[in-house]
Amino acid sequence: MNKWEVFSGILSNNASFNPDFYNWNRVKIRYCDGASFSGDAKFYNGTSLLYFRGQRIWQAIILDLLPKGLGNAKKVMPLDILFFYFNNI
Repeated sequence: MNKWEVFSGILSNNASFNPDFYNWNRVKIRYCDGASFSGDAKFYNGTSLLYFRGQRIWQAIILDLLPKGLGNAKKVMPLDILFFYFNNI
């Protein structure tokens, strides 16, 4: 996975294309649990113990971002499904 992402449209850092939000910080968070960071359970399927820890991953991401500027943000604009989680911080 690339550490740096190229953003476009409303996420672009080009003032000509995105005059309202070009200088805002942007973070793209990918998830792999298939449950939009909502899982926090373990399940034994008869042969293996499966862990669904998306919620813990989300909490760790937010705790990492808070001291990097998110904690002092005056305005936050969550996009996509993450709107639900920002309302629960």
